[in-house]
Amino acid sequence: MFLANQLSKINYFVVGLIVLSSLPSVELSVGRPFKIASLYARPPPIKRSFEKSKVPIHCSKTFGTHNQFGVLSCRDNTNQGYSCQPGQCHYGSADDSPDKFPLDKMVFEDCERGGKKGYKVTPAVFMSLDDQKTIIVKGYDKNASGNPNGNTEVLTYKCHWDKMTDTNTLRPWCGSCYREEWKEPTPEEFAKDKP
Repeated sequence: MFLANQLSKINYFVVGLIVLSSLPSVELSVGRPFKIASLYARPPPIKRSFEKSKVPIHCSKTFGTHNQFGVLSCRDNTNQGYSCQPGQCHYGSADDSPDKFPLDKMVFEDCERGGKKGYKVTPAVFMSLDDQKTIIVKGYDKNASGNPNGNTEVLTYKCHWDKMTDTNTLRPWCGSCYREEWKEPTPEEFAKDKP
């Protein structure tokens, strides 16, 4: 009887240890994505879908404003948000390809920065303000003097357009996208250069 009683206490003790040892792993597995997200200074997405889009997405409102974990954020003209594979994005038309129309060849023209105009900018990220016929672009100046490859520092520019056929209305297309929602920065927040 004494031995059976002791074995039952040992069983409870072992079960208790197993339960306690599993608790930290549960806490870490829940907390880890938020720790990784905080490294990128981006809040986690509000809503995510794991169904891939069947057609290329036209990133007409924003592009790259909420990038996380090796994907590019993209918001279309209906304000639907998407996370897309970077290698599947290009400029041109929906039927074009990243090989023929790579994003590093996409250019906005006659942009302004600090009261000066005439910058030719390759965008890294952007936010379009269609009602103002303006796009806020964080990108690279292709005309930087003294640098044959242009400026390699990402700076903020404003680029304008008059007609929908102007170069500055060009927007990228992305394939392999998944629906995702997040809170966009305000145009004022987005327009700030980060130190």
